[in-house]
Amino acid sequence: MGKIAGYVIDNNVTLGDMLIGTDIDNLNETKNYTVWGLLNLISTQLLSVYVPYTGATGNVDLGGNDLSVNEVTVANGITCLAGNILGYGQIEAGGTLIGQGLITGQFVSATNGMDVGAGPLFANATAGLTGQILESQGPGVSPEWVDQNSILPYAWFFNSTSQAGTVLDAILVEFPSTLISNPYITINDDGLGNFNQITFVTSGTFKIDVSLQIIKAVGTAQYCLAWIRKNGVDIQNCAVYWAFHVGADLSNKTASFVIDGVSTDYVEVVFFTSDSIGLNFGPAYSGINVGVPAVPSSSVIVTKIA
Repeated sequence: MGKIAGYVIDNNVTLGDMLIGTDIDNLNETKNYTVWGLLNLISTQLLSVYVPYTGATGNVDLGGNDLSVNEVTVANGITCLAGNILGYGQIEAGGTLIGQGLITGQFVSATNGMDVGAGPLFANATAGLTGQILESQGPGVSPEWVDQNSILPYAWFFNSTSQAGTVLDAILVEFPSTLISNPYITINDDGLGNFNQITFVTSGTFKIDVSLQIIKAVGTAQYCLAWIRKNGVDIQNCAVYWAFHVGADLSNKTASFVIDGVSTDYVEVVFFTSDSIGLNFGPAYSGINVGVPAVPSSSVIVTKIA
């Protein structure tokens, strides 16, 4: 047999063509092997297990192929089935080491910080909207994107008209105008055109700070009270009491309440008077060197505290 280098080169290779080689499982016998047989060996024995790749000095281009770990395709991130291990030396982002070693089901520790670059941060497969922040949903539950205005919202409402009291009866104080708005705390109409229902659009504990500009006409000593109702029911033991002496009087009174509420609950401020006492609106006016803002007949600041 002549030297292999002297053989004619066949550029038309077919699956049936043969190569000569040594069978190490049979006393190193020299045998012919078909191209098809070699391809079948590679596809069934090697590619089905792993493709060894060592000594890479540059990027690995998979072309149009996917990279899979235990048959879970890696796409836009690394995904593994629970309990499986994806081994690597280290992960870097922007040249910064994030961590070393990764076991599915455990935390990924970003010991040197984590830079997502121009990419979004996802939670529950959602990147969130502008202005939203991540809120914990408790142990064992994924965090969720929420509008930051819903976490500790606050709002300020007032009334720029006077409100007459009803002798020996209660009225519901109105706050039809808005100084500071928030979509999670609103003033609703009671169905009769009266804006007196402070409505919670989010659940929590709320502090309600009420200010009343109380006016008393000339006459005998009188008194008045204020308290709150939730969903039309009086909150017991929460009333505040103010006494007025004989003669005319104009005084600003304040009261604070704390109440739990859930979505769609509403609270009303109740005002009770023994006689000719009402809520007075004091319009703006100019002093000698300063302009004086108007004094609302009633105002309320509502703040979610928990």
